[in-house]
Amino acid sequence: MSPAVAPDAAHDLLEYPDAPPGLRPLSNEERTALENEHTNLPQSLEECITCRGNKQFRWYADDDRTEVDVWACKCDDQYMAHRYFLQAGIGLNYQRMTWADLEIEDAHRDRVIGEFLEHSEDYVRSGAGLLITGDPATGKTLVASLIVKELLGSGMTCRMMPTAKLITAFMSSWDRGDHGQLSRAKLDREVRNVDVLLLDDLGREWRSSGAGGNDQVNRTPGEHALEEIFRHRVQNEKATFITTNKTPDELRAHYGGHLINVIDECSEVVEFSGAFERTHVRQRKTAEVRQGLTRPIFY
Repeated sequence: MSPAVAPDAAHDLLEYPDAPPGLRPLSNEERTALENEHTNLPQSLEECITCRGNKQFRWYADDDRTEVDVWACKCDDQYMAHRYFLQAGIGLNYQRMTWADLEIEDAHRDRVIGEFLEHSEDYVRSGAGLLITGDPATGKTLVASLIVKELLGSGMTCRMMPTAKLITAFMSSWDRGDHGQLSRAKLDREVRNVDVLLLDDLGREWRSSGAGGNDQVNRTPGEHALEEIFRHRVQNEKATFITTNKTPDELRAHYGGHLINVIDECSEVVEFSGAFERTHVRQRKTAEVRQGLTRPIFY
């Protein structure tokens, strides 16, 4: 059943929420680095990532998603949030998703995450993180991204990074020249010392390294990088989130006790179950396009 569509000119436009106080414009240095990495970023409010300069967009009136309405676009907030989330490592797809997109019911997941978000400042301040495990396509990265968006909105510094990218960045910092010095400074700023580090897809580097779970020589640089980062963050009470398709037992068997003991020291395990149907996401997005709807950036 298609949602009812409110007439565009029958009433005032709905007012989209203001961006939370934790989101801010990027500094000149951050902006330059982001634009060098993402060359197709909107450069003005007229190129708004949401309304494309129309100053309004069509989207659902509430979380029930039964009625469509017209919203006044806060282009300045959408512009700022898009860049701030992107700078934190959250891609546009997850920027445009919300808790309503998570259709799987999981009482254990909801209890642990609800408790964490309710007391997030206390947990993060104590260095407590989450180890989010489960089969592929169970919504782990989506949930982790939604948590990080909320923490960013509250003013915390956060960084989301694939495991393989972290290992590459760490190994680049070994260079003794200027490049290595810049890499070390960036690693300190974006990984070691942020309030919350979200390390996505731990264990996927097993395949990309060609290690196959047995070659200790090939795995050593990556394991060294991960253990150094985790130990630094634990010692400085910095919260770390991890998503992985591997079970805790598989992680322990592959990495050995040293690394996993460090993770266990500061992470509560959240085991995801059920199948997050990616085909449903695609079908839903197709239906939204056909109805002339535009997903805003949710913060």
